[in-house]
Amino acid sequence: MVGIVVENNFLTKGEPALLAQKLSDCLAAGGSQAACQIAVQKEMNARSNGNKEALGLAMQSSDQGAAQALLDGKADDGEYAALRQAGVDPELINTSRDTGAITAQEWLNSCQGLSWSACANTKGNEQIGSGLGWLGLGVGTKTAGEVESGVKGAGNVILYTADDIRFSQNSVSFNKTDRVTGTNYTYNDLVKNMRENGWVGDPVDVVKMPDNKLTSMDNTRIAAAREAGIGVEASVRRYDESLTPAIKEARGWQNFNTWGDAITGRINKQSGGFSASNPYGSTELPRISGGD
Repeated sequence: MVGIVVENNFLTKGEPALLAQKLSDCLAAGGSQAACQIAVQKEMNARSNGNKEALGLAMQSSDQGAAQALLDGKADDGEYAALRQAGVDPELINTSRDTGAITAQEWLNSCQGLSWSACANTKGNEQIGSGLGWLGLGVGTKTAGEVESGVKGAGNVILYTADDIRFSQNSVSFNKTDRVTGTNYTYNDLVKNMRENGWVGDPVDVVKMPDNKLTSMDNTRIAAAREAGIGVEASVRRYDESLTPAIKEARGWQNFNTWGDAITGRINKQSGGFSASNPYGSTELPRISGGD
């Protein structure tokens, strides 16, 4: 199935240079590399999503001229290269573009000669999600088949400060085993690795709770990122977002229907009155159990 996407990022001409300068100014003012990078990447994400939303609204309102103007005004590859050289990685905004997906420009071209409603109806079965999801807002840039089959990272990937994300558990294990390689490691190893090399592993799944704050399903790496002083790569899930069959199977969540159900279930399983005090998750670091 073909997915309709806007590429990873949607910055307009001049925005990459502006963001690179903001990073330089932040560092010159005495900010740390990690803190400055996170701040600039947050602004970059907001700008990118704002541009995508404007494009989506133009297309939905049949304003082909406005849509084309927005696409013509996109920053070119050279500007993104300069942004990377400044130390900001645009790839952290959203998941990568997939082989077989078509861009918004290609979709726009395919609509030439059709009314906008006819074009939307023709392409409707190929669109991802609903509303503006096919533009990469909230759903990300995965094709529909990959969203269905994937079990991690199918949402919109954003870099957050670790303090922005709450915990759904009151303790995490000191001794860990890599699920892919079977290698044993400790919580301290993870902190050291993150401090030296940055974020480790896939983006964590975080849920936007009813109070509009974020709580994570993966607690160990959030805690380690806090101690290491680095940002968190997170895939944001809506509280009422349905769980796919693949995710239910992979995580043993057959009794849950939404991400909100799943994270509430985890919070309610914690001991010591955790859920009563923290119904939407806790900002306090979880206890590290099993260490020396």
